[in-house]
Order: sequence, then structure tokens, then C-alpha cells
Amino acid sequence: MRTLSSDETRRLVDLLQCKTDIVTFLTHYIVIEEPGGVVTFKPYPKQVELAKAILNDHYVVVLKSRQIGISTLVQAVCVYLLTFYRNVTIGVISRDGPEATDFVRKTRIMYEHLPSWMKFPYIKKTEQSFELSNNSRIIASTVNLSNPSSVFRGKTITLLIIDEAAYIRKIEEAFRGMSAATLRAHEVAKQKGIPYGIVVLSTPDKTTGTGEWFYRLWTESCAGISGFRPIKIHYSEAPFTTDEWLRKQKQILLSAGGGQDAIDRELELKFTSSADSLFTKDVFEVLQGIVESTTKPIDVEERKYFNKQGLYVGSGKWEFYSKISKDKVYLIGVDVAPSYGACLSAIEVFEYPSLEQVAEFSGKLRINDLMGEILYIMKQTDRSLLIVESNSYAAKLVEDLEEHPLTEFRMFKTKKVRQDSRGRLVVTDVKPGIYTDSVTKPKMMQALYEIVSEKPHIVKSKQLALELMGIDKSYQSKRLTDRAMSLAFICYVVKYHPSDIPDPIEIEGEQIDIVQDLTRTIQSLSRRYEPHRYVKDKLAEIDLRQHENNFEDFILYSEQDNSLENRIEVIPKFDWLFNS
Repeated sequence: MRTLSSDETRRLVDLLQCKTDIVTFLTHYIVIEEPGGVVTFKPYPKQVELAKAILNDHYVVVLKSRQIGISTLVQAVCVYLLTFYRNVTIGVISRDGPEATDFVRKTRIMYEHLPSWMKFPYIKKTEQSFELSNNSRIIASTVNLSNPSSVFRGKTITLLIIDEAAYIRKIEEAFRGMSAATLRAHEVAKQKGIPYGIVVLSTPDKTTGTGEWFYRLWTESCAGISGFRPIKIHYSEAPFTTDEWLRKQKQILLSAGGGQDAIDRELELKFTSSADSLFTKDVFEVLQGIVESTTKPIDVEERKYFNKQGLYVGSGKWEFYSKISKDKVYLIGVDVAPSYGACLSAIEVFEYPSLEQVAEFSGKLRINDLMGEILYIMKQTDRSLLIVESNSYAAKLVEDLEEHPLTEFRMFKTKKVRQDSRGRLVVTDVKPGIYTDSVTKPKMMQALYEIVSEKPHIVKSKQLALELMGIDKSYQSKRLTDRAMSLAFICYVVKYHPSDIPDPIEIEGEQIDIVQDLTRTIQSLSRRYEPHRYVKDKLAEIDLRQHENNFEDFILYSEQDNSLENRIEVIPKFDWLFNS
């Protein structure tokens, strides 16, 4: 067996070190183009973070400023994969042909400047691809607008890179067409210990139109529901971005006719509104400021849920933006979603009448776990109105909430009204919960638009702000709007049913307990005695302050005798309860 020379030993050690640690490879063997020649690549911390994320987290979405070397870093990662792994196929989607060519050209220059003992010979080389003798290759392409799903058809893509995704037309259709085959290839790569993944990178664009897919992926990744790790890289994090650099970049954007919007997008990482956006530019900027704010919630509570066998079945998170007080009135909107699928269940808590956001919950969880979270927040308030979406999936939840002593008299109810022969409005049916249909949804969204437009600063949640930014003028959004819909329920009640919102009542806590105890008894009796079947709804609507003279008697009767028989007799005496 031949003994390795000292040079061969050193090279072997270098190869092992570089394959084990990508940072060693990047800092010792990658060169990049600069005017007048090439220089050794010196990645800054955010570039290193991204390189490691691609290898370890696999699915990464990057929101980046322009001209700060992020595409360069991704090209260097491509060289790493092509050099150290066999049978790797890297697919790059660019917004046009010249950019596809440029991506491959820069990758090829990096590869060709590796030492000869580290490289494999070319088998094939074109403007937009090259293949090595180790059967690893890189292919760049654009999206065929007449047939977007055909991109990379028949290719087994180990690493998919979508460069400047916010500016690629029909990227959503293209991604949908290739995702199944790509994910199958990733399973094979995982079994063989080969790095794999999807990297989506872009400067931001508008939240609707061509840029919507990237915006949606970014916001859902920030919410932790897309499977992608979000990485945000601002120009200030690159060590070479001096004041002069910034001045030149702004000058370039302005001279190209982009205006301040282009500066906001390509440098400051702001998603901007379009003509189709629901909210005006001024409101949009306030919401963007909320997203970018460094202010953090005053408290965060993570949740994990397990079944009876101890198996993990879901998760959620509470964020609190101010302390909850039992002396204040709160509106609690609940958007209900199945524990499977992409949607989340969301709970929004807003103080009334200021409508300041106080708390937010979102999660992927079972109905009984969502019930627990609703009761958790209701226990912290004495004067609140619970506004729960009532749909086919939420029917059992609404029924259970109606039966629970903590929520039965504090739920918003949808009333069906008809006009009698004398022209008077008569309530014909009362159902707990709020219903979303072709009549109510436009009203909900209009109320949402009016209230947020008037007071956008009431929003404290970054994710809620992002959801609001993604809604267009037709009240539609391809992205998830679970939080926004919860707020829309609240706005609908504020605008169209303000009389259903409880007013603060200044009575002692002991008296509140007595009233609640008595009304629960009356409700149970009303199910047994036909004349009082709507007692529960009447109790939920009354304002006790209007009946101060009767209130002491009401308390007195409840204290005198707790027997059901006597309480049946109490009901007629307090007709004011049912006629209010």
C-alpha cells in the first residue's frame, strides 16, 4: 500500500475539514469577482448564518437588502455541494434569462478557482448549466409563462434556489408544479446523507400581484407555519455598507425611476402597497412600522398539547401586549380552524372602547385544546364579550362554550330578525356565535377597514399587521388571515352590534358571583319551562345599571333561599329582567 506524501496528506486533511465545516471551505478556497480581478471571500456573520441554515435547516426564506452579497453566498454554497457530494442537482430559478446566466457564470468562476486537486473535470458546460464528472450539476432556468409548471420537469432537484422570488411572474404555479418531485428527491438525499433543501431569497416587493407569493411565504414563515426558516438581512449588517455606499445605492434607485418606494423595498426591506391593497399607503406605512418595531410583547406563553397517550398533537403561543384588568371591558374574537391543514386557530383580545390590542393567541390545535385557551383568557376578565366563529367545524366548540358557566352569558349571539304585520322588528331566532356568509363577510371586512384605517396604531402584533397588509380591495388574500378575521369579527360587532357589548358595572365581586349563580339557575330552569326559553338571551342583554332600584331586591332574593322551587317563584317577580 502506497504511503501518502506530505502534500497529499495535507490535501486530504483539508478536504475533510472543508466538507465537515463549510465556513473553512468558504474562507480558504472561495474567491469572488471584484473590479480588476478576484479576491478571497470573507463572509460576514449573517452570511455564515445563512450558509449553516441552508445545510442544517434545509428550507430557508431570506428577506434581504440589495447588493449585500447574499446571492454570492448562495453561489458559494452551490460550489460546496458540487465539490463534496456526488449526484447532486442544483436547480436555480431566476426572473429572466440574463440573471440565470449570470448566476451560473459566477458559480462557475468560483469553482474554476479551486485548486486542481479539489476539482472534478467538466462533462458539460453551457451558459446556464454545467455538469461535473462526479455527476453533480447546476441548472438555471426561468419560468415559462405559458406553461409555468414545466420548469425542471423530469429533473431530480436536490437543492432548489429561487432568486429574487418576489419579481418572478407565476412563481406560485411553477413552485406548485415542481414541489412534489422535489420533496421526493429530498427524502432520498436525506437517507444518503446529502444536503438538500429549498432556498427562496428576494428583496421585498408589493404584497399583492407578482410579489404576493414571496410575501405570503415570508409572513407564514415568520408565523412558524410554512416549514421554512425566515432569515432577514438588512444592509446595515454587512460590514462594507458605509454612508457613501448607501448614498450611491439610493442614487441608483432614484435615477432608475423607482422613487422612495424602491428605496423602501430594496434597502429598508419594506413590503409596499399596490393599487389593489385594501389599506392606503399611509395606513400601510403604519402597519409596516409595527412589523419593524423592536418593541416586544410584555409576556409570551408557549403551548404544547399532548393526547392521552402522551403523544404531541399541537402547539400554540400567547403574546400579551399589556396587562389584563378585571375592571375593563374586552372583546375577544376567535377564528376557528381544524388542527390539520395550513390554517391556524386565532384569538384576538382588544380592550373596549379604546380598541387597543391586548393579547393574541395562534396555534394549530384540537378543538378541546382551543376550548381550554378560550377559558384561560375568559378567566382573566369579568366584563368581556366572546365572539366565536360558528362554522361546521366549530359547532361542538360553540355548543360547549354555551353550556360552560364561564362563557354562557358572555357570548355574542347572532339574531335572526323579521318584520311583523305592523312593521315592527321581531327576533325569530338566536344562535350563539358569529356566522360568516355572503352577507356578513363584506360587512366584517368593511368594519375592519374603517376601524384599522382610523386607528392603525391599535394593532400591536407583528403577525396581525402583516396579515392586514396582505388583504386586497376585494377583501381577499391568498395567504392566511386567521388573526385578521378574528379582528374582523370584533370590528363587525363594534360597528353593527354595539348594544351587545357589555358596559362596566361597578358592583362588588361577591355580588357579581351571586348574580352569575342566580342567572345560571334561571337558565337551567328556562330549558324546562317553555315560557322562559329565552331567559338566557335576555339576561345576556340587560344593563343592570338601568335597574338600580330592583338590583338590591334581586340580590336579596338570591341570598334568601337557594332552592329551585323558590327560584321558580322569583322569576315572575323580576319581569324587568325579561322586558329590558
